[in-house]
Amino acid sequence: MCSTLTFILEYSCGHRYPKDSQKVDCRSKECRLSIHHETIAHNCLQRCKQGLVMSIA
Repeated sequence: MCSTLTFILEYSCGHRYPKDSQKVDCRSKECRLSIHHETIAHNCLQRCKQGLVMSIA
């Protein structure tokens, strides 16, 4: 499943701020958000993964 990588900026006082986000492609034919998602007719809602996984770095 594709994911979103979020980079966090942390200040010396402890406050955190999301600086940037980047999509990471899983390269799966069965992930709706991947650039490798199948283009032929298929039952996407039942067969394919539909969302993103959130990752924090």
